[in-house]
Amino acid sequence: MSYQKQQFVDGETVLRKKHMDHIEDGIANNSYAIEEIETNVDKLSNDVTQSLAGKVDGWFIEDNILYLTANGIIVGDGGISGIGGGGGGGGGGSGNSAVLTLTNGMPWLSTTVRNGSACPLKITWSSTLEDMPTGNGTLQATINGLLRATWNVAQGEVTVDVGPYLSVGTNKVRLVISDVYGNTRPIMFTIELIML
Repeated sequence: MSYQKQQFVDGETVLRKKHMDHIEDGIANNSYAIEEIETNVDKLSNDVTQSLAGKVDGWFIEDNILYLTANGIIVGDGGISGIGGGGGGGGGGSGNSAVLTLTNGMPWLSTTVRNGSACPLKITWSSTLEDMPTGNGTLQATINGLLRATWNVAQGEVTVDVGPYLSVGTNKVRLVISDVYGNTRPIMFTIELIML
């Protein structure tokens, strides 16, 4: 082999080695980046879990939207869309500045009652606009996905008996309060009706 050919072959070999070194460095950098991303995802997941701990105690899916709940009341003003399945719940508002609040007046979210017994559910609600009450609202009871009762209710503490609407077995009860502006807040109860 001539001297020039040898230099060309040696030069090509050096270039190939440099190219391979460059590729290996890129792979090492990508591996490091992937490890860093995985670490950040794990940290974010832990942060979210710790942030929600003690704040969110349940969830449900309705119309392909995931809703998180705390003490039976939806956390936030909406849900995460694009989730499959079914369940009870709802929420949201109509984009006005009225403030609607709902609190559970029962010491439980799940209970067992005897067939034929009363089953009172108590809530407290208010709706204000610029610190002024907005007036009466509408309370609806949906049981196992079926609207069973509607009441016109004054603001404050409200007790309704859902006993007559329950069937033997598990009853998913959703109470939804609506104010005059169309804002809504739901609360979920699970009531097991047994025969004795």
